[in-house]
Amino acid sequence: MRLHKKMKETAGVINAIVIAVALMISSSGVAIASYNVSPTPGIETLTITTEVACDRKVKEIEHLNWECSSNDLPDNPPLASGEKYEYGKIKYKENTFSSGGTTNLYKDFKVDTGKISPNLEVTKSIGYTATREKGTFSHAEGVDMSLKSKGSCVYIAAGSSLSMTDVQATTETKAQMTRAPELHYEIYAGEIEGPGTPAEGILTAGMSASVENGRKRLKFSYKTTVDGTFEFFKVMYFKP
Repeated sequence: MRLHKKMKETAGVINAIVIAVALMISSSGVAIASYNVSPTPGIETLTITTEVACDRKVKEIEHLNWECSSNDLPDNPPLASGEKYEYGKIKYKENTFSSGGTTNLYKDFKVDTGKISPNLEVTKSIGYTATREKGTFSHAEGVDMSLKSKGSCVYIAAGSSLSMTDVQATTETKAQMTRAPELHYEIYAGEIEGPGTPAEGILTAGMSASVENGRKRLKFSYKTTVDGTFEFFKVMYFKP
């Protein structure tokens, strides 16, 4: 990933803000170990690799919804004495559409419901150059994770949306809940390497989270939007 010095400095400021919030949560007395969800005996794995090179229209839609609980999901009777309740959910969605231009897309999508870290990992590289007056590219991606146990609740969401005429972009998504819970989302958007054309359009990226434990509650949200010609890099990381 190629970045100018100025963009690296900007990314450092963003990282400092997000890490500071995570430290506030850790120092509030929240029991970190109570958040993760134990993996179920049956382990599922899924790997999908997608590679596309197209000079007309491209459409890609992907949705994931994974729920995991210490009890039977359809039937949750009252807990027995001393029984611990754990529940976790990871959701991922993506909608990509391009027309009137040249699109190159490479994507790795991996899911592992066991103890492997992370449970969800998605890496993506997208290049688009409009070759017609009305050529457009749009991309929306989001991930969220919910964790519940007796006396505590965590919700984290992150993602981005792009509406571009020229762009070279990469995204990285990581989420885990069967070990110490973490969520990582990273996006870069900049110039097309071949013709050296800067990215042009509108981009929004952000994260939100809430943590509740007994009488303690913390909520925050963070979003950045750019409109015009730009180079953009943002890393968001959350660990309750």
